[in-house]
Amino acid sequence: PQLGYETQYFWKVVPTNAGGEATGCSVISFTTLKNPAGSVFITGNTVTISKNAYLYLEKDFTNTGGSLTLNSSSTEFASIIVEGTASGNITYNRFVNYQAAGEWDIIGPPVLNQNMQSFAQTNTNNNTTSGAMAMGGDYYALGQYYTGWGSWVNYTTSTIPDANFPVAKGYQMATNAVENNSSLEGQSLTFTGEIATTTQTINIQNQNGANGGNGRRWNLVANPFSSYINGNTNAGATNGGTNFIDVNADVLDEVYTGLYYWDADEDGWDVFNQLQTNSDDGTLFIAPGQGFFVAARNSEVAQISFTPQMRTILGGDDFISGAPILLNYKLDLKLFNGSAERAKTKFHFQQGLTLGLDAGYDAGAYNQAAALSSRLPEDDQGVNFQLNAMNLEAAYNQTIPLVVNQQEGQSFRISISNNTLPEDINVYLEDVFNGTLTSLKNQDFELLAQEDLSQDGRFYIRFTTESLAINDVLSPSSITVFKLNTDNFITIKGLSPEMGKTTATLYNMLGIKVRSKTLDNTAATQQISTQGLSSGVYIINLKAGEQAVSKKVIIQ
Repeated sequence: PQLGYETQYFWKVVPTNAGGEATGCSVISFTTLKNPAGSVFITGNTVTISKNAYLYLEKDFTNTGGSLTLNSSSTEFASIIVEGTASGNITYNRFVNYQAAGEWDIIGPPVLNQNMQSFAQTNTNNNTTSGAMAMGGDYYALGQYYTGWGSWVNYTTSTIPDANFPVAKGYQMATNAVENNSSLEGQSLTFTGEIATTTQTINIQNQNGANGGNGRRWNLVANPFSSYINGNTNAGATNGGTNFIDVNADVLDEVYTGLYYWDADEDGWDVFNQLQTNSDDGTLFIAPGQGFFVAARNSEVAQISFTPQMRTILGGDDFISGAPILLNYKLDLKLFNGSAERAKTKFHFQQGLTLGLDAGYDAGAYNQAAALSSRLPEDDQGVNFQLNAMNLEAAYNQTIPLVVNQQEGQSFRISISNNTLPEDINVYLEDVFNGTLTSLKNQDFELLAQEDLSQDGRFYIRFTTESLAINDVLSPSSITVFKLNTDNFITIKGLSPEMGKTTATLYNMLGIKVRSKTLDNTAATQQISTQGLSSGVYIINLKAGEQAVSKKVIIQ
């Protein structure tokens, strides 16, 4: 039976045989332990929770003259969860990455009522033996992000407010670097304040295009709890609680539903969502004080909520070196200028997703002018994506537009990384302007940009189980494409019903799509209008299923 706490129980053992039961058997008793989950009072003692430990209180927490300290490292963070009320301060030594180009961290206080001036002064030390925040004399390695202007401003000794940190707001922070085994790493910054036990909120607003085009949709927030919280649906299901993405889905931009974070170990801004997480089992946990960007859906002010039901003692790494989830199938493409990696775009294939927008699974690119991104295969709304999530079947037969942003005269290279596709799936990069197909599983795609490259329509990534060559798809000898000087249209002949649905797309010399039309293969002759186009050389690309052919057309 279920035994109660702090209760005395009596029992005895009575042996039996053919002669009956024994007599005179002794009664034995025991008393169960006190309830281990209760209130904690610290009056003069020192309690330390190590970086890989937690303290869970079913009732209240009170500190009246003692100290409670939580520690952390770059990969482990202590947690405290109080189900009742909490009074009195705690100290959280929160690890923060070091100060160098591209190495800063995004952090918010994991406690309430931390004074900003006191925090900056406590952590200001230019030597390498403690968390240093001073840089360049007057400036602190502590700055806020202005959504309305899309810019960062660091505090100085004269501008740091004598006020508490706003709840759930994120900041850029950095520490002095220390050397560890011939490599540099950050240190801990000390936060002192109260434990959050109730729902905490922060306002967000989509100001994209405001203030002369400088405004952004991005708002910087942070986990205000002194514990991990569930980030996505899988984490909430695992812990029997709610999670950040689902609770706030209605105020997040559907295209950018996720947690956008600075990945100092990779190539800059990346995203965590329902698919891409910081654990191998698909669960997303957000460390105490971890900051990240969210995209507001509307221009009206809305609230992001961090609820106590999100809290969990589970967790692990922070966002600096989190590992992406291993999905059913995935493939990443990276773009390089020389040996320098400039951008990465990701493709994920999982049952139940679509070729259009799946909010919380697809993720628009934080930087819409990134050197490499992709577009949705269906219902393209002109948004560049850094994570393109599709159904499992798409891995075997799907063409996806790529967007390459490179300046004239710049040489670049595109290669595969993190490929978990089955061996029989081929991956081709198609350049419709030059009429080439490159098997990326066999070699990288390399090109010297003859013009400034941007927009979609010139480059495609093609997943197929067939082995393709540019000269044997939609045999050019069977198709005639021409334009008479007296016509304001291009004539296409040679298509047949057996080819299936065929799309004609017209590009200018910059690789920008200017016309697109679905053709009627049952008709002997097809046309695509050139009305309103300027004179010059154009490329027309015909696609039928997984087959394609490109031809040049002169418009006079």
